[in-house]
Amino acid sequence: SKYYLNHLAYSQPNTEEELYFPSKRHTLSHLELRKIKEHFSVSYNVRSRKLNTFSSFGIKYKRLHTKKGHQNG
Repeated sequence: SKYYLNHLAYSQPNTEEELYFPSKRHTLSHLELRKIKEHFSVSYNVRSRKLNTFSSFGIKYKRLHTKKGHQNG
């Protein structure tokens, strides 16, 4: 397993995941965007009006690690 410098990783304090660079710009397909909106609507009770401003542009990370050491990607 590789060691990444702190400035090459992104994480939130209350989450188990760390996202590692390299990364690239990514545009979600219509299907991906629809599935994400459905997930937020059902799981977090977010109204569809608020999801209309959800952007299809973002960053795709090379690798996802959990803080317990599990790896995905």
